[in-house]
Amino acid sequence: MHTSYLLSVFVKELPGYILLAGVFMPVALLLLLIAFFRLKLTEAGINQDRKSSR
Repeated sequence: MHTSYLLSVFVKELPGYILLAGVFMPVALLLLLIAFFRLKLTEAGINQDRKSSR
């Protein structure tokens, strides 16, 4: 059996809500978390630059 055949059978038998809840949601939440902390770090860097220029 080829790996592609096993993968296609697995995906066909897997319910969509499990795929959504188990794969797409954690990835989306991780990307949002990365974006949030990146924004916070850039804000902290800007505020630190303003304080040091006074």
